[in-house]
Amino acid sequence: MKIFRWVIGCIFLCVGCSSPKEPMGKPAIKVEVAEVQEKTIPIFLEGIGHVRALNAVDIKSQVEGELVEVYYTQGQRVKEGELLVVIDP
Repeated sequence: MKIFRWVIGCIFLCVGCSSPKEPMGKPAIKVEVAEVQEKTIPIFLEGIGHVRALNAVDIKSQVEGELVEVYYTQGQRVKEGELLVVIDP
């Protein structure tokens, strides 16, 4: 009986000291590949809507009179101090 215990003990010792098996990971995922091609892709956007200016200013004169000349068009950017219209009082 003593020998039986020794044999069982040695078996457990050998099994316990053996190197662990590598864990199996997830299987590889199959993917499709393609060659890269350089192309020019035009970008167009069509839509219907209203366009509003971010900043708008109403221009008013300090004198009454007839407009003789206008030096700007609606929507044009102007700088401070720039001559916009000529008024004949």
